Amino acid sequence: MKNLKKLFKIKNFPSYQLLATNYQKGFTLIELLVVIAIIGILSSIVLVSLGTAREKGINAAIKAQLTQMRAAAELDYDAACSTACSYDNVCISGSEAEKLFAAAMKSAGFSQQSAGVALCQDSQSTWAAAIQLKGTGSKHFCVDSAGAAKETSTLPTGATVCPAS
Repeated sequence: MKNLKKLFKIKNFPSYQLLATNYQKGFTLIELLVVIAIIGILSSIVLVSLGTAREKGINAAIKAQLTQMRAAAELDYDAACSTACSYDNVCISGSEAEKLFAAAMKSAGFSQQSAGVALCQDSQSTWAAAIQLKGTGSKHFCVDSAGAAKETSTLPTGATVCPAS
C-alpha cells in the first residue's frame, strides 16, 4: 500500500510547469484546405441547381406571357368587330397581344422574331405564336386562336395554328 501511495503522489512538482506547458491553438494548413475544398464542391453543386431553376423560371414566364397573349388577342378581335371581326392585327406592333409576345421574347432572350426560335403569325380568322423554351433543346411553347397552349417540337411556320406535335 505504501508503494501505491508513492506511485500516485507527486512530489516536488512546481506549479510554474503547468503555466509553461505549450498548448497549440488553431487549425493546421491541411485542415483549412480540406474545409475550403468541401465548401467549393458544395457551392458548385448549388450553382448548378440554381441554373436549372433559373431556366424553369424563364420558361414559366414565357408560358404565362403567351397564355395572356391569347386573352389579349381575343380583346383585339372584339375591338376589331366594330368594323369587321378579324385577327389580322394580333401580331402587328402596338397591339396588346403583340406587346405580350414581345415581353415573352425578351424573357427568352430574343430581340426579334426569327426562324426556328420565335414566331407570331395571324390571318383574318386565326393566329398562332410560339417561342423556343430555354434548356429544352428545340421545344417550343405555342398558343393559338383555337385555344391550344402546348409544348411542340416544331414552330407553326406558315400556319396560324399550333402543330399537332
